[in-house]
Amino acid sequence: MNQLFKVFVTRRIPDPGTQILTPSCDVTFWESDDAIPREDLLKNVKGVDAILCMLTDKIDREVLERAGAYAVKNGEWGKWKPMWLCGVEMKKRTFGIMGLGRIGYGVAKRIKPFGVERIIYHDVQKLSFASDFGGEYVEFEDLVKESDILCICCNMNPQTRHLFNKKTFQKMKTTAIIINTGRGGIINHDDLYEALTSDQIAAAGLDVTEPEPLPMNHPLLTLNNCVILPHMGSNTWESRNRMAEIAAENIISVLNKGRPKGEVLRRIEA
Repeated sequence: MNQLFKVFVTRRIPDPGTQILTPSCDVTFWESDDAIPREDLLKNVKGVDAILCMLTDKIDREVLERAGAYAVKNGEWGKWKPMWLCGVEMKKRTFGIMGLGRIGYGVAKRIKPFGVERIIYHDVQKLSFASDFGGEYVEFEDLVKESDILCICCNMNPQTRHLFNKKTFQKMKTTAIIINTGRGGIINHDDLYEALTSDQIAAAGLDVTEPEPLPMNHPLLTLNNCVILPHMGSNTWESRNRMAEIAAENIISVLNKGRPKGEVLRRIEA
């Protein structure tokens, strides 16, 4: 008989969700409608295969590593230590965004409730809709110098290719975390590796790399302070379904002499 997967649910949920989980999983529930205290969350996720959490639950590095991540696989999980696997909170931090398009705007709106002190951004110009989340326009130099967490959301072009390089990292805080959701080529990976191994910056999270997929022998994959995901920022059924719908709708529109949604117009210089 196959061993059942262990799942922890951080709140009481409607029966339809329970009915799906219980036949094939060993499910443990936090039997309350109130948010689970941090200490109980850390205690209950030990050894589980999955966590069904709520929007109000703080699922961070510490929680994930308490649930069977690398610390467990590598035999590093022992008695509790107050200084082990500590991260940083979002409160009173300066969150920087490079490129305030639709993605950058969406990131800013979602990050605001986490209690950041400031949201700063840099783009080709100051943008009025940044007032929706209290965003402050800053020059690029100030963006890299002042950000505690810096999220790259811009596209790649000749001006942004390897924009984040050795000189840029040297201007950042040694405690800074950089996240790339744009394109892999915006960061010089060799310079990033040097910055991470020399404590020039604290950590990096990459959803995009150069090349993709990143070779298995790439030195960035050896680092504990660099998390790399396989370009999965749009990996939801809702997103993929809508992408398929838009593509189909555009075909019908163009075939009927209409204009496609999301049309990109390029200005041709004389």
